Amino acid sequence: MKKSILPLVVACMLIPQLLVSQYSAGLEDFSSFQEIVKTHVEEANHKISTLKSFELVNRTDNSMKVVASFVQNETFEVRVFNSEGLTVFQEIFETDEINLAMGFSQLPDGNYYVSLSTEEGEIIKPFR
Repeated sequence: MKKSILPLVVACMLIPQLLVSQYSAGLEDFSSFQEIVKTHVEEANHKISTLKSFELVNRTDNSMKVVASFVQNETFEVRVFNSEGLTVFQEIFETDEINLAMGFSQLPDGNYYVSLSTEEGEIIKPFR
């Protein structure tokens, strides 16, 4: 009893098309992610009502300080991510003031962002 190899041939012909479509779908997701980040960065004036200050201090030793203060104790998240959306640091804090020093000498060159988010909203600032 002979089996047809037609299904195998069709599958082999469709695999490259499937891979290309998945790859291009990933690029669309990447560009939309970059647009979202750009929008948040451009709208950095969006205020979180309890936030008094939020700044990034670049230091000469390839490190950075995240400095933020709130009117009262606040639960917030600090997240550092690259332009592809890969999170390299993420932690939740509950305090009214933070002075967090981070070293980034091991990170590859590229664009990175720091996000400070509360229930009320999110502020994203670029660094590096």
